[in-house]
Amino acid sequence: MEKLYHFVWDEVCDWYLELVKARLYGDDPRLAPRRAGHAMFVLDGVVRLAHPFLPFVTEEIASHYGAAPLLERAHAVAGPDDLRPTTRRR
Repeated sequence: MEKLYHFVWDEVCDWYLELVKARLYGDDPRLAPRRAGHAMFVLDGVVRLAHPFLPFVTEEIASHYGAAPLLERAHAVAGPDDLRPTTRRR
């Protein structure tokens, strides 16, 4: 949990958000939705990583951008093939 905490605060909040603000509020408003989409992807990833540790907080955050309930949605990384047992080759 401590590593996740430091990643969110030290990398996402301190660096990523500061860098993306200039692009989100840039001079071309036509590009804002595309740029905001990437920021939402990052936010969704952080919320999903924190969900096992802070379920009520993350559900509330996800409800504000339409991703709640998190437990009923498939994880973005896992697909049906990821759930099958793998065979090891010798």
